[in-house]
Amino acid sequence: MPPTFIPGIELSRAYYREAVRPILDGRFPDLAHSAAMLGPGSEVQGFDTARSRDHNWGPRVDLYLRAADREAHGDAILAALSAALPRTFRGYGTHFEAAADEPGTILAADPGDGPLKPYIKLLHVPSTMRHHLGVDLSRPLTVRDWLGFPQQRLRALTGGEVFHDGLGALEPMRRTLAWYPDDVWRYLLAAGWRLVGQEEPFVGRTAEAGDELGSRVVAARLVRWAMQLALLQAKQYAPYTKWLGTAFSRQEQGSALERHLAGVLDARAVADRERSLCAAFEELARRQNGLGLSAAVRETVSPFHDRPYLVIHGEAIGEALEAAITDPAVRALPPGVGGIDQFVDNTDVLSHPRQFRAVGAVWDAAGSPLSIDARPAGAHPAREREARERDEREEEGREQGDRAPYAPTRPDVLIPSTFPTLTTERLTLRALAEPDVDDLFAIFSDPAVMRYWSRPPMQEKAEAAELLHGALEAFAQGESLRWALELRAHLEAPVIGTVSLFHLDAQNGRGEIGYALRSADWGKGLMHEALTAVVDYAFDTGGMDLGRLEADLDPRNIASLRSLERLGFQREGLLRERWTVAGETTDSLIMGLLRRERIRL
Repeated sequence: MPPTFIPGIELSRAYYREAVRPILDGRFPDLAHSAAMLGPGSEVQGFDTARSRDHNWGPRVDLYLRAADREAHGDAILAALSAALPRTFRGYGTHFEAAADEPGTILAADPGDGPLKPYIKLLHVPSTMRHHLGVDLSRPLTVRDWLGFPQQRLRALTGGEVFHDGLGALEPMRRTLAWYPDDVWRYLLAAGWRLVGQEEPFVGRTAEAGDELGSRVVAARLVRWAMQLALLQAKQYAPYTKWLGTAFSRQEQGSALERHLAGVLDARAVADRERSLCAAFEELARRQNGLGLSAAVRETVSPFHDRPYLVIHGEAIGEALEAAITDPAVRALPPGVGGIDQFVDNTDVLSHPRQFRAVGAVWDAAGSPLSIDARPAGAHPAREREARERDEREEEGREQGDRAPYAPTRPDVLIPSTFPTLTTERLTLRALAEPDVDDLFAIFSDPAVMRYWSRPPMQEKAEAAELLHGALEAFAQGESLRWALELRAHLEAPVIGTVSLFHLDAQNGRGEIGYALRSADWGKGLMHEALTAVVDYAFDTGGMDLGRLEADLDPRNIASLRSLERLGFQREGLLRERWTVAGETTDSLIMGLLRRERIRL
């Protein structure tokens, strides 16, 4: 007989405090960590039931560590927990296995006499946030960021519970994501009301035309928009579709609005359906006025033009909200488009950052500057925006390229879903992997290799781990490719360098190339061999269909300059005093290669 059901978040809170934390404090007393239950899962929102116990449920904890601590102590922490944790907790087993036929599914299992495998993850806060949202939260969030975040993802990170925040990073993150900036909120509410206005007369019109089924379908769609509007008005992110009704009902607690919407779905006659729908929208209009976000709007229904269908005129409420927006970045957005949840209803898109971040072109097309941040009085918005976007681009370049970026990033359709392995006469170019950290540190801590880079040599192995994890996440999010170079002649070949394609711009068919090679292998033509393979992949064999590649290098780096010129790159411009590294200010030489020039070589 299964044990009495305990809500998952209560079970995990007790598991951390009574079982996990004492082991950490005893074995690793100086280890700073945070512990939480965040992310997807019904138990995070408190929606779990006994049925939820069949997968991805049980005594579990996410532990967040500094990157250096995870690298240095991760294996020891997991080993200590495996050895000391109880095999059951509150009647539930603590051993878990990945389901063989369902990727991503974790099941409780019997460990037998084998070692315990607890459901505990060792995570890194910045990496985890990038995994969930596809962005780096260390920079100010833009309008495009806010509109492109699925609400279910925001709810997953702001719901749940932080059991302990020794790193001091989780709670600030949750405060940042707690709710939209006011003008973004207005814009989303306006879009929601415009959605209502688009279809509210069709309940009566379809029935009048003899389409009773069509009338019910339109009414059901309007009920869903009404539920989402109610959550927006209450500053509640909407959850995954399965739990939308649960979240709405818990908020409304049998309110008049809930009764009206239930009446819409229960109605057999169109007159009853329309009456309940009108009552629901009148209630939402009253609530809208109560928020004080715009000039007062009409709270009663009236005929749709000269036709007999009664409507709240959602488009007029949307216009009133849009008129109250003052932020120029939000005002520049196209009316009625709204956030991603208001025009995308595909779980596979809303659940994966690579897909939902690609939707950003919808807002780019409006010509909006797409930035939002608190500005001191008298600040110049356009200049601040330009500086901020330049800083963001340059920071991305320091992390991923040979030098800094030259063109803005547009992660989109260029990256394949499976990492491409390339081979040359002497080299294999493959995806980076966890065992490569030592080799990466050896390369990027060498002052000779880093002489002309836009960052100083690495000082700690944790920096190499961050580089590796950043590269893996950038590939997963469709932003860049970073190959590890290894010699084919060696059975256990070390990584001797990397080559990257990044800042990929699908719309304009261009990208940037960056690379590094350990100093022991200079002068052997190996980097030219690797670059040739990557350039061919970018232009021809990889299906990326790029028309242009760019490189940014220190003009004093003669060896790198010659390698690029052998490939056909041309010198296109000098950006003076662009980089300052370790007190030394240097120029940037911009090199470019066109596909048609490469084909002629």
